[in-house]
Amino acid sequence: MAAAFELAAGLDRPSDDLARRTGRAVAAWQEYVTELLSTDGVTKRSLSKVVSLDTESLSLLFMVGLFSADELPQKLLKGLLGAEALRSISAKALSDLRARIVMLFDEEAMRYVRALDAAGIPDEAAATRLYQATYNLEVAR
Repeated sequence: MAAAFELAAGLDRPSDDLARRTGRAVAAWQEYVTELLSTDGVTKRSLSKVVSLDTESLSLLFMVGLFSADELPQKLLKGLLGAEALRSISAKALSDLRARIVMLFDEEAMRYVRALDAAGIPDEAAATRLYQATYNLEVAR
């Protein structure tokens, strides 16, 4: 019983470095969004004629608009970037964010996988092999 408690130690809460890793993932995603906006030439072509926004400001406006339920940021972004560029950049940004979130969850889930591996719990294939062996034994009798 004591071994089970040792294996489960720390699994009742997030890992100690999850907040740090999440912060890094968010910062990297923000840099990615800024890069998307600047490499597509959006700030140079479209915006220079209308307003003077630096890439970081546009990135912030884009991120707010991406997650906002309010239509105002969306309309503003559509006016600044154009509908097609907004859709394209939004799809890329959301896809990248999903991938980063999945990676965080996978890393966190590995703690539980390692604990199960350390406990020596057989995998699902072992149960299937045991069932097949039992069946083959019954057939052989």
